[in-house]
Amino acid sequence: MIRQQLIPHTTALALQGGVAIVFALVFLLVLTTLGVSVVGTTTSEEKMSRNYRDSLVAMSAAEAALRDAEVRLTGYYTDPPTPISGIFDSNCTNGLCNQSVTLTLGQPVYTIYTLTGSPAVALGGNLCGGSTPVLGAVTGSPPFVIAGVAQTPQPCYIIELLPFSLPGQSASSPSSIYRITAIGWGRSPTTQVTLQEEFIPN
Repeated sequence: MIRQQLIPHTTALALQGGVAIVFALVFLLVLTTLGVSVVGTTTSEEKMSRNYRDSLVAMSAAEAALRDAEVRLTGYYTDPPTPISGIFDSNCTNGLCNQSVTLTLGQPVYTIYTLTGSPAVALGGNLCGGSTPVLGAVTGSPPFVIAGVAQTPQPCYIIELLPFSLPGQSASSPSSIYRITAIGWGRSPTTQVTLQEEFIPN
């Protein structure tokens, strides 16, 4: 009679089940790691997209302030147009500064005065800060609007009068060039864009 020693069936199943659990746990760990990395990447891309969109809004607001300053300088908000003249002073009243501010303090006006308060001028229906007059009351410009809601604060600007002489022109009767510095905000008040241009009316 031949005798054989057989391994019980339950023992073999137990060994196989242990290996399967290990493989399943490793697989779940890999899937979890991939999922977390995908979520992190998606969140970062969403933040970058939101910040970029917000900077574009701030850029548009600052450009609106520049255009409004040009309208104010040329006087095209009235009929007939009445360009600004003779109201620039060293105190930058209503955001209009003459060259004496820069000559006295040795630095540009936009580094002396804050664009987020007086004497910067607000575009539209909100004050830029302090006792600054509302520019919309002068030019009739509507407030800067984001998604149907007027932005707060509104974009602001300062205009500097910078006399200069063209080639062949007498230095005693210089022409005028205006330096406009404007600031705009995005949906987030921490998103700011500052633009500057030199403008010569036609």
